Amino acid sequence: MVKLELIQQVDFDRFFEREIGLYAEDHVRNGNWPAEGALERSKKEFESLLPDGVNSKHQYIWSIVDEENNRVGML
Repeated sequence: MVKLELIQQVDFDRFFEREIGLYAEDHVRNGNWPAEGALERSKKEFESLLPDGVNSKHQYIWSIVDEENNRVGML
């Protein structure tokens, strides 16, 4: 059975770094942002949405965990 668990700090740190890069790449690829400065802009947007990281008020990030207790995704 798959279950959801509130994300732990170590998983959040990996999620945050990965998603910043992917978000910046998406905006550059779609022509929304120039490549120069895209990573910094992405990080600023993420930090504004999650100012306290994993403890940001009214924001919940879940780890998707399989039956063998492997983290297989995030929501």
